[in-house]
Amino acid sequence: MKEQRLEELFIRYINRTATEAEESELMLLMVDSELTNKKEALIEAAYDKLPSEYVMSDTQADNIFSNIISQQKPVVRLFWKRWAVAASIILMVGAGSYFLFFNKTGKKDEIVKTTEPVKDIEAPSGTKAMITLANGEKVLLDSLTSGTLAIQGNVNVLKTVDGQIIYDGYSTEAAFNTLFNPRGSKVVSLTLSDGTKVWLNSKSSMHYPVAFVGNERKVEITGEAYFEVAKNARMPFRVKINESTEVEVLGTHFNINAFTDETSINTTLLEGSVRVTANKKVQLLSPGQQVQVNGNAINLIKDADVAQAVAWKDGLFSFTDADLPTVMRQLARWYDVEVRYEGTIPEKEFNGKIGKTLTLDQVLRVLTKTRVNYRIESGNKITIIP
Repeated sequence: MKEQRLEELFIRYINRTATEAEESELMLLMVDSELTNKKEALIEAAYDKLPSEYVMSDTQADNIFSNIISQQKPVVRLFWKRWAVAASIILMVGAGSYFLFFNKTGKKDEIVKTTEPVKDIEAPSGTKAMITLANGEKVLLDSLTSGTLAIQGNVNVLKTVDGQIIYDGYSTEAAFNTLFNPRGSKVVSLTLSDGTKVWLNSKSSMHYPVAFVGNERKVEITGEAYFEVAKNARMPFRVKINESTEVEVLGTHFNINAFTDETSINTTLLEGSVRVTANKKVQLLSPGQQVQVNGNAINLIKDADVAQAVAWKDGLFSFTDADLPTVMRQLARWYDVEVRYEGTIPEKEFNGKIGKTLTLDQVLRVLTKTRVNYRIESGNKITIIP
């Protein structure tokens, strides 16, 4: 009878439908020694149902649980540590407030360590992007209100109230602008004169015509950009990445990661079709595929992690078996920090997703299931230490 009641209350608690009285009753049942096996089975089942992209450190789980039990009867404080962490994790999923990491093996995850930081570093609160116009004039996007930023021939450069940049008009003259989005700047979105939409990540730039003329639409990028290309079969859309790599499309959605400090140039296709040409080699992509260009090699990934490729556009860090330098390169671009290592770089792998609104210290505390020591220093520097 008590086992059935425990299960009923447990499910209500996770679904956030339990009353205050039922919550108190549940906490008492959870410390009932006769119900240990049932309690363990319920929590393990809940663990198995948690999406792997949720992340949280033990420290955060402990803090949440402490807040919970502070409102319950003292007997709840006898609750076994492992189940305390589990309960807090489950409750946080119900609240939908954080992404969580957890270990389904039952072994306690090691917590990220840190020495006392000089300061924490906030996530970017706005864009620092800048447009260099055809005449060389520079326009800072974050310092301007909505409205017309510039007029170039018959083309108006507009900024909407939500920060989007729109090129509106047509011109027969070849004039070029460059949009640069530095480190420590939020993603900036741009609509080109043909209706193509582009999202530009931090530490990225795009060189493009004010209006497309001739028989092709061509832009050049550095860093990372996501494209939703307006269809125009008579005027192919081409993205030049460097002297040897180019992506050609007619109308499609795709992402290009071409940061120079990454090991390869990755083009990931979400919709439509693209042709990647690199070092005189050609590869066609279908939706869900990715092409990786590394030196003279060009490799096709048939079942790519599309969600991970575009997570940056949706305000997330996303890692799958990523080593520490890979993680730190993303953090360096987002938080505008310099990263250095003392001694040997720890051989760790990271998995999961986390929102990019957290401070740097919060991200470092949440990201890992294995021990990583670090120190945040003045001058926006972070040191990974043994």
